[in-house]
Amino acid sequence: KYLVSTLIFKGVSQMYFIYSRRIANILVRMGNELIGTRPNYKKQGFQIFVFKKTDKLISDLTIISQ
Repeated sequence: KYLVSTLIFKGVSQMYFIYSRRIANILVRMGNELIGTRPNYKKQGFQIFVFKKTDKLISDLTIISQ
C-alpha cells in the first residue's frame, strides 16, 4: 500500500504532509503546490495532502497558525 504513494510522488525531493483539508485548501489558495493526496492508513476515510516543501509553504503555515 505504501508503494503506490511512493510512485505517485517520485521525483519530489522534499514533501510536506498536511492532515487537515481546511489547512490544505487555504495553502492551495495562497498559491502553494499540492502534489497530490494519499489515504491516511491510521484514520480510514481520511486523506493526507502532500505539498512540495518550499520556503513559501513554511512561511504560509506560520501565517495560518497565528
